[in-house]
Amino acid sequence: MTLFQTKRGARVAVARVTAERTLLDRLSVLGVRTGAQLFVLKVSARKKVWYVRTPSATIALGAELAGAIEVTV
Repeated sequence: MTLFQTKRGARVAVARVTAERTLLDRLSVLGVRTGAQLFVLKVSARKKVWYVRTPSATIALGAELAGAIEVTV
C-alpha cells in the first residue's frame, strides 16, 4: 500500500520510499524515512495533496510523491 491509498486519520509506518537521492535526503530531514510513523492529517478533495505529520514536521506531499511512499498500517 502507498501513502496515496491512505485516508485522513490513518496512522502508518513507512516501509520504503522510491525516489531520487536528493528527494530521499530532503524527505529524510523532514522525518519521512523507513520505519518512521506518519499521521495523515488531511487529504485534499481531489486527492492532489496529503498533509502528513512526521516525527519532526508537518508537511504537504503531492500525489506523485505520495504514490512513491510505501507504507504499512
